[in-house]
Amino acid sequence: MFNDDYPAAAASGGGRHRSCTWKYDVFLSFRGSDVRHTFIAHLHRALTRMGIGVFIDNINIPKGQYIAEAIPRAIAESRFSVVVLSKGYASSTWCLDELVLRILII
Repeated sequence: MFNDDYPAAAASGGGRHRSCTWKYDVFLSFRGSDVRHTFIAHLHRALTRMGIGVFIDNINIPKGQYIAEAIPRAIAESRFSVVVLSKGYASSTWCLDELVLRILII
């Protein structure tokens, strides 16, 4: 699903010794079909109003950009991840891959 080289780079310290500047404050990890247009829309709006830089796939990935490269990059460029668990979260390989990447980067 994601670029196979990315987790290895992250595990070798790719995200551990970075400066204190981040592109995003928060990476939102969620199962889109479960919560995108309900809870996530409200959460994104509230965080943005508070001045918190939020990465959300359908807003921050330009059309035509390869999502399998954009997501790992966004995780690495985010200070925190917020995982929104829902009924279908654990059955999504994308969601589980995002969790693995975040753990490797910490």
